[in-house]
Amino acid sequence: MDASVRLHLLKSCISYATHDHVRKSGHRASMPPKALLLTSQPSLRNVVSRAWRAATSITPYQTSCFKPNKNWTLRSIDHGARPYSAKTKPTVSAVLKNIKDHTAENIVSIFHSRSNNPYHNLAIENYLLRNSHAQSKILLFYTNRPCVVIGRNQNPWLECNIAKIQEGLPWNAADWDDGVLDNDRHVIAEERDGYNVSLDLVRRRSGGGTVIHDVGNLNFSFIVPNDKDFTRDKHAELIVRALMAPMTVTRFRDHVLYDNVHVNQRHDIVMTCANVDGGNTQKEFKVSGSAFKLTRGRALHHGTILHSSPNINRQVFVAGDEGGQVAASVFSALLSSPAKPFLEAKGVGSVRSPVHNLFDVTDQVQRREVVRSLRKEIGQLFMDVNGMGDISVEEVGDEDCAVDMNGEIYRDAQELMTDDWRFCQTPTFEYRSEDAGGALKMRFQVKHGLIQNASLEHVELDAEQQLKFAGLEGKKLHEIQSWTSCLPPHAGFRHAKACAHLETVFPKIQPAGAAREGGAESTIIQEADLSGSNQDGIAVKRKAPGGRIELERGGENVVVER
Repeated sequence: MDASVRLHLLKSCISYATHDHVRKSGHRASMPPKALLLTSQPSLRNVVSRAWRAATSITPYQTSCFKPNKNWTLRSIDHGARPYSAKTKPTVSAVLKNIKDHTAENIVSIFHSRSNNPYHNLAIENYLLRNSHAQSKILLFYTNRPCVVIGRNQNPWLECNIAKIQEGLPWNAADWDDGVLDNDRHVIAEERDGYNVSLDLVRRRSGGGTVIHDVGNLNFSFIVPNDKDFTRDKHAELIVRALMAPMTVTRFRDHVLYDNVHVNQRHDIVMTCANVDGGNTQKEFKVSGSAFKLTRGRALHHGTILHSSPNINRQVFVAGDEGGQVAASVFSALLSSPAKPFLEAKGVGSVRSPVHNLFDVTDQVQRREVVRSLRKEIGQLFMDVNGMGDISVEEVGDEDCAVDMNGEIYRDAQELMTDDWRFCQTPTFEYRSEDAGGALKMRFQVKHGLIQNASLEHVELDAEQQLKFAGLEGKKLHEIQSWTSCLPPHAGFRHAKACAHLETVFPKIQPAGAAREGGAESTIIQEADLSGSNQDGIAVKRKAPGGRIELERGGENVVVER
């Protein structure tokens, strides 16, 4: 898209996106665009910035540097984004396309993903593991949007509350937006009070337990040779050194919540602190969990750093054991499975531990400063222990996951999003209910996601009812849309109550990640009213691979070709 088309589109975005905001705030509707850009209202700058970035699919960093002509500047509107230097890096990383050569020349490398898409970040991580030079040492940083990530050999029905994950969390820009525009799922809006955004349920390729990611977690991945120098505590100790470094403690002395940090026997990083809940007793909390994946000659150690999650103390309502709604923490609500009393499962179970934030930070700008500081401190220590000099960071992002940019990363991300990967990889388990909804005693086994050996005890079915019940055999559990249509009505048990029970234990599954339309080549960005008014708002409808952008205002479509 040339500069003149971009400029025209930008003016349209500003006009549509700010109309309602300007009218409500008392500004003159005829205010010139430049005055809108330079307004002192951060919220209005945010609306304009989001409109522009949504319409053109430009990253915050590119946006901050783009100057169509001398009368326009976007530098002031991208609130809190870090601009590149004059030598702006390309949007798509040339490094990933030639990763083996790059890591052969740069035996120690640090990468930072701008993406907050968990499927993309895990795919980039796996690509680095499988394609980097055999002797290279790599450190990757990324922050995911809110999601629940289970281990390779875990049971999602047992580890988490799938219905609550799909119900999601209330939209709050400070909690969801870490400064990285995510063009494939979430609503682009300044304020969405009471609007819930569903979370991703992700199965990673490494082992370990279930964790919750959000904007208050910094994810790290160490990819190194699998030789005698590799130990499971080596890189966790490096992170401990970064957290205890005088630079970190001094810089954030007003926000540090820990007295000490160390690695425990489970290779987790834990912090000790006093004055929790008003007491003086030292207590221990988990702040970082680790998982590992070993391949021939290579080792992956990745984990999280819980620096300032906004959800750790937030309360939501969940169904109580005796009916009604009860308050629970977000973490507890997402990880409390209603199916647990009814499942006998193989696989790896999570070990629950009390968790706590490392820093008392609620402001979005401060949170970004904490992340930048941790990345810098950990990165420099990583370079130092490997005998290298100053940090040099390569940036990657969603652009590198496009099918025409890197087919391997794209296919890997697509596989992670499939229900076959998320659910059919679950180890064999058995459902058994001695009293599911009354007199019903039902059992079935699930192997590779398929229902097997289903039986109803103490209930005699006629031929038609047996045929209907037999239809369960071989069905994929996650594909069942309604248990009412699967269980035959029978006087021997309360059919409605039994179905309601099963739909609580095994809820209807929503597709993973972004909605798709027109095959894998087209991505729905999510219609969003940027101004808060459905009549006056502008919405990004679709971004197609060829560069076509479709906008909609009042039912009219505007198509821009790059």
